[in-house]
Amino acid sequence: MKTKKVVEAVSKAVAVSSQSLSGLAYEYQGAYVDMLSTAKKILDRVPNILTKPSDNDVAEIKLGFARRFKEWYAKDYDTYNMVKDNKMQVVTEAEFNDAKNKNKVKVHMTIGLAVGYTQQKFTTLAKSDPYIYALAKPLRKKARDHVNKGMKNLLASIRQVVGIENPKKGRNVKTIVEAFGDNIATLKARIKTAEARGDELLTTEVKKEFSSWLSQGEALIKKFK
Repeated sequence: MKTKKVVEAVSKAVAVSSQSLSGLAYEYQGAYVDMLSTAKKILDRVPNILTKPSDNDVAEIKLGFARRFKEWYAKDYDTYNMVKDNKMQVVTEAEFNDAKNKNKVKVHMTIGLAVGYTQQKFTTLAKSDPYIYALAKPLRKKARDHVNKGMKNLLASIRQVVGIENPKKGRNVKTIVEAFGDNIATLKARIKTAEARGDELLTTEVKKEFSSWLSQGEALIKKFK
């Protein structure tokens, strides 16, 4: 009997340790009452989540929140749309599938379709398929807001966990050098985002000058670290 209990305990431990970060994030948003215990699991997996988590870890956590968004709101945002009277309108499924409307411009919009595009591909839809672009844009914003709120709540829970487990520790305060470093990393990421969406203001000259300026900043940070 004891052996059986040990095996069960080990099995549970393995299951927890092997659970993906996206799975834990998904679990966190569905926990309601016991969110802190799930936040603790995520903290164990990503000890630096309050300071400098890797992009991969953050992306995986956000994937779990996106999965929860799709699960909760899939029915609410599953719409059948068709061009009637020279404008795209929501129609019934029966009208959408009616054979007499086979030549009409139609879009069956779902959350999966809306968020499935990369940002670069989605930007091109503004010209290549404006109907899908217009229908998907507000859904992508709703999904993004949901994910960002989930991340904000998770970090708040983790701060609470840290406070509970380490009541004598004070708030983690960044040095001025670390703060400048974070700002430079953010600005470099913004340049890449502007490139991806084809920002007309990001000319070759602008990119060259700003990149040079940021490189000088990085050199200063290394000097004073």
